[in-house]
Amino acid sequence: MAPIKTYKKPLTLRCFAYFDGEYYTAVCLELGIVEQYKESLEKALFMLDKAIDGYLKVVKKHDYPDELLYRPAEKRYWRKYEQLLNQNLKAPETKIPSLPLIHLYNHPIPAYA
Repeated sequence: MAPIKTYKKPLTLRCFAYFDGEYYTAVCLELGIVEQYKESLEKALFMLDKAIDGYLKVVKKHDYPDELLYRPAEKRYWRKYEQLLNQNLKAPETKIPSLPLIHLYNHPIPAYA
């Protein structure tokens, strides 16, 4: 039986979502995973979460190298992230967020913590 692969530091993923007028797009910057849907922001975020979870399970199951835990998204998504982050820092606080929306979170990965 192969030893269980463990990682010394927690894996933190920066993810964000936005609406471009036609599609809701959800992006994981560190893994280069992108999901787009017309239906809703919630659907795009849900599918992004499923894609991240599936990717990490495959990496762990096949004992792939740690380098696969960082495959950055295309530069255009990093630029979009910076643009949205700057917009959100300048925007006045409201009770209802407007789109484009930036959604940052730490993806819970107990097996990798």
